[in-house]
Amino acid sequence: MTLRQLTLTLAAAALAGSAHAGTVTYATTAPTATGTDVLISNLTGTSTDAGNVNGGSDPSTYVAADQGAQGQFFTTGSNASGYKLNSISLQNVTYSNTYYQTSGPSTFKVRVTKPGVANALAVLGSETANATGSEANSFGDGHFGGTGTGNFITFNLANPVTLAANTQYGFDVGSTVDFFETNGTNASTAYGGGNAYTTGSGGVANALATNDTGARVFVADLTPTSPVPEASTTLSFGLLLAGGGLLGVRGLAARKRHAASAS
Repeated sequence: MTLRQLTLTLAAAALAGSAHAGTVTYATTAPTATGTDVLISNLTGTSTDAGNVNGGSDPSTYVAADQGAQGQFFTTGSNASGYKLNSISLQNVTYSNTYYQTSGPSTFKVRVTKPGVANALAVLGSETANATGSEANSFGDGHFGGTGTGNFITFNLANPVTLAANTQYGFDVGSTVDFFETNGTNASTAYGGGNAYTTGSGGVANALATNDTGARVFVADLTPTSPVPEASTTLSFGLLLAGGGLLGVRGLAARKRHAASAS
């Protein structure tokens, strides 16, 4: 392998690795839609631990290395051409006696899933989201049972995932370093598009979902996709243009011959 080939190979590998790394941002309020994007969300949370998902049980609420990944099912809207999922957001709790650390650096693992039979999860997209710990409005550190911030953490996908209309999907977030408690509610009627779920252990998700009672506070940001022109329509239009151009050239040549014979 030449030096040039080695350089190109290493560059391609670096690009491939960075293509699957998302970013983490924080905010004091829930995300809002921009441009043509639409939001699917549940903003009903709780002010008490007992009112959180599964009654505030730690294995069902904490994104942490000693728990499974925390997930949420949701249902897309009616745009016939489907959507691209750009980001998902979760909220830190607002009550006291909670534990959190987002000082970083940390890598969260984010997956987009689709539920199947017997609680199976099909993984449609999986990538890491890196946090430095210096992001504005991060949760900071509350190791010793402090009060939650109520701030939102958003995982911005490097590779938006294609979703169909009127279909239930899910997402889950795991971490092996930083940790925080997600806000939500144990009311099963809070969000009709799906329930909270937990998956895996040790901060790492697996292929099965454990359904939880209630729903997390979450926001999913999606861009509606536009219909793709049918191949036959595109082909016919192209042939029409080609035909018109060909006829125009033939007509021009015929006019030139006629002018030459007349002179």
